Amino acid sequence: MPVIEYNPGNLVRLKSGGAQMTVVHAGTDLLDGMEFVRCAWMSNDGHMEEHEFPPEALVKTEPEPNEVFGSDRGTPIATPREGWSGGP
Repeated sequence: MPVIEYNPGNLVRLKSGGAQMTVVHAGTDLLDGMEFVRCAWMSNDGHMEEHEFPPEALVKTEPEPNEVFGSDRGTPIATPREGWSGGP
């Protein structure tokens, strides 16, 4: 899938499996011309991780309800930090 198919906020997963990730940026490396997709996710120990992947290694996914909402399905598990604008 070409890098143009990925937009910030898209949910993706490695084709080989693993954690659901959020696309942060998609583009082309200016030095070598290779396309990349920068993704962020929460590790099992609660730390935010971020890495670049080739677009061919990713597949788009749908939100997983158990990862978005608490047990009452109306309370988000996490909320943005105070003062966070939602942008980079």
